[in-house]
Amino acid sequence: MARQAHEVRATVMSVLGQDYGDFELLIGDETGAAESLVAEIGDPRVQYRHNPTRLGFAQNHIALLDWARGRYMAVLHDDDRWEPGFLSELVAVLDGQPEIGLACCRVVLDRGSGQESGELWPIALHPGRNDAMLDVLLREEWFMLQGNAVWRRELWAGAAREWPELCCADLQFFLSVAEAQWPVYFVDRVLMTYSMHVGQSGAWRGADSGLAVADDVLAFWERWLEGRPEKEIALAAG
Repeated sequence: MARQAHEVRATVMSVLGQDYGDFELLIGDETGAAESLVAEIGDPRVQYRHNPTRLGFAQNHIALLDWARGRYMAVLHDDDRWEPGFLSELVAVLDGQPEIGLACCRVVLDRGSGQESGELWPIALHPGRNDAMLDVLLREEWFMLQGNAVWRRELWAGAAREWPELCCADLQFFLSVAEAQWPVYFVDRVLMTYSMHVGQSGAWRGADSGLAVADDVLAFWERWLEGRPEKEIALAAG
């Protein structure tokens, strides 16, 4: 977390307001600004860590997910929000279908007003179980988000943890899940709000058509596709 405490309050409260109560909330704070908020809330489910030096996007994610103890894992960035049923609905999928590795949901956008816009984030999945995820990701790499997904702890291993120091580093996680042939389940209900704002590194194809992150995206795919089969290189060519 790099924002001020008042800016992250809504995010934290959206987690603590879940109708599913069996969770721990881990906060990795890059500035120390959230310490007073955590103390004020006083909820034992909240575990706080102030990083003595800035870890950056990839390493802060890795540190937090390595710290987590639950059988399921999720990430929520400091300006996004979950609906009250987010955890209960996605955890129910994983509890009921042990072959599913990751469950995700529909996402609505907040373009800076603090209110849902009604505009939906594009997700290239059909409702229910989705197999052959590697092909989907190679064709449509920009639709997966960390914040709208819950996954099994055993997915967080091996190549899934090897995030490069790039703003699109989480692609490494999703591609690793797909390569391991874990099916993904899509719940076609809005259970997350994703905030988009000026200067955001991952804003989806905004006024600059995504050029702000083009160098990172190209660098990621050049590295990931090196030595891959021609079919995969062709799928990712777009």
